[in-house]
Amino acid sequence: LGREVFHVLCFNPRNVLLADVRIAEGTVDSCQVDPRDVFRAALASRATAVVLVHNHPSGDPEPSVQDVALTRQLVHGAELLGLKVLDHLVVGDGDFSSMLERGRLGPIEREARALSWQDGRCSLPARRPDLLRTPTARPPGTTGVD
Repeated sequence: LGREVFHVLCFNPRNVLLADVRIAEGTVDSCQVDPRDVFRAALASRATAVVLVHNHPSGDPEPSVQDVALTRQLVHGAELLGLKVLDHLVVGDGDFSSMLERGRLGPIEREARALSWQDGRCSLPARRPDLLRTPTARPPGTTGVD
C-alpha cells in the first residue's frame, strides 16, 4: 500500500473475529485516527477485545513514537469501556511488529488499570503522581482567557 491504513479487528470473548473495520486512511507517512471511530466499531460489533493494525508504507515495521502514544490513548479508552486491547500490529514490507511481543503493551495496560474513577474524576495512585497534571488555580470569577 502506498498510504498508511488503520484497521481495528474486533473479537468476542472467545477471540472469534467479529469484524475487520478500516478506521482511517492517511498519507505515505501518517494516518489520523479518531479514537471515537475505533470504539464505535468495537461497540457496534459487540466486541470485548480489539487488535489494532496499521501499515508503514516505508516498509519499516518498527512502531513510531506516535504509534506508541496512540496505543496508550486507545488502551486507556478501552479500559474505560470494558474492552481489552490485545495487541497493536505494525505491518511493513514482508514483516510486522507486535507491541505485545515487544513488551510495550503490558506497561500501558498496567498504567490504564491504575487509573481510578470516583465521582466522575480520574485519579492515579499516590505512587504515580508524576502522571497527574494539576491545573493551575485561578482566582474566583476568572475564565483563564486573556
